[in-house]
Amino acid sequence: MNEEKLNAFKIELLLALIDCNDVEKLNRIKAILNKKHFSVREETSQYAAKKNEEVVPQNFYDELEKDFELYQKGKLEAKSWDEVKQGLKEKYDF
Repeated sequence: MNEEKLNAFKIELLLALIDCNDVEKLNRIKAILNKKHFSVREETSQYAAKKNEEVVPQNFYDELEKDFELYQKGKLEAKSWDEVKQGLKEKYDF
C-alpha cells in the first residue's frame, strides 16, 4: 500500500471512529491500540492522551503550545472540524 492510500485509509478509520457511538466497540479498539505503543486512559466520558516521549517528541508539544497561543490571540487562522472533514471527504472521495 503506497503512502497516499495508507493516509486515505487512516483518514477513513478516523472518520469512522468519530461517527461511532458504540462504547463497547470503541473500548475494543482502544484495547487493540493499547497493545502497541499508544497510551490512552479513560477520564469520565472523555479520553485524554498521555504524553509519551517515545511516540511524540517534546518539540511537537512545544509547537502545539505556540500555535495554540497564536490562535488564542487571533493571529492564527483555523478551520472548523466540519470544514476539515468536508475537505478530506472531497480530497479522498469518501
